[in-house]
Amino acid sequence: MKGKTMEKIVNEILKAPKVIVLRHIMADPDAIGSQYGLAQLVIEQGQAKQVLIAGDVPSTLKELPPFRNSSLSLSEKLLTESDFEKATVVILDTSTINRVDFGPLDFSVLNKAQKVIKIDHHPVGLDTHGQPKDNYPKHTIRYQDTSASSTSEIISNLFEVNTYDISLMSLPISQYLYTGILGDTGKFSYAISPRTFNTVANLIRGFDMKDFTEINHAMSTTTLEEAKMKGYCYDKMVVDDDTANIIISREDLNKHNWPADDMARFVNLLGTVQGITKWMMCVQEEDLSWRISLRSTGIIVNDLAEEYGGGGHPTASGILLPANSNNMTIIQEIKEKLISKQ
Repeated sequence: MKGKTMEKIVNEILKAPKVIVLRHIMADPDAIGSQYGLAQLVIEQGQAKQVLIAGDVPSTLKELPPFRNSSLSLSEKLLTESDFEKATVVILDTSTINRVDFGPLDFSVLNKAQKVIKIDHHPVGLDTHGQPKDNYPKHTIRYQDTSASSTSEIISNLFEVNTYDISLMSLPISQYLYTGILGDTGKFSYAISPRTFNTVANLIRGFDMKDFTEINHAMSTTTLEEAKMKGYCYDKMVVDDDTANIIISREDLNKHNWPADDMARFVNLLGTVQGITKWMMCVQEEDLSWRISLRSTGIIVNDLAEEYGGGGHPTASGILLPANSNNMTIIQEIKEKLISKQ
């Protein structure tokens, strides 16, 4: 069944005359890497006369080598409803429809699309009728592989990039997908498998290794301001037995002129402290909503995220709380439940 679904998706995307590639809000390297990688692949290998991508990219990701000099750039204008007419829309790395970055639009624009395809590695629960609880349109073609390290790994294997003649696979495609895999595995620290390394080996084969070591270096270095942010996290984190948490308000961020997106990237710092097996980072956005990231070294946390409208991987999940005067009470509640998790 999976093989047939993969074949159908490949055909739908590569034969489509117009393709829009979307991904989730608050983008990370895998979201951007898979989006850029797929868009570039369609440009080079597909029949589409128009390929559109959209979504805000954090400034820190824009500076990574593959994206800094990319021939792909986000649309100068925001996507409009008319852009979706007769388009094949591919949504990557996004478990539920409410997390798709549509810009000023909403998911209703998908009704204008010719096809909607979802490719993801996040787990999604089923309703009482056995249908995915992701709120995607009923006609959505889905490909989900929770055993994959990242959506970039899925794209690499889905299109069999690793079996193309090297003259047919451009360096940008390989770099985009490599960056996505590197990001979602914490530079190969977790969520890896033999397939992950096989995929990476095939992506980089035939190219100058400098084109990839530069990416490794860029993702490992830090600016002085980022170093200060990391120090702040270590200084302000609160530890309760094997659980760590940090709550960073809008006031805290404004005091240091730190962007919420940049601060949220350091969630895994809390897990580097010896003895910590689960942790939570809460960062308040400019609109006063709260981005809550839950992580663990093995304890299931996505069920807790789902209780509050979030979701994600079993050991790496998130919640977005809209601005509300009761949010601190909710955050305290989530923290207590995380502490009690065994």
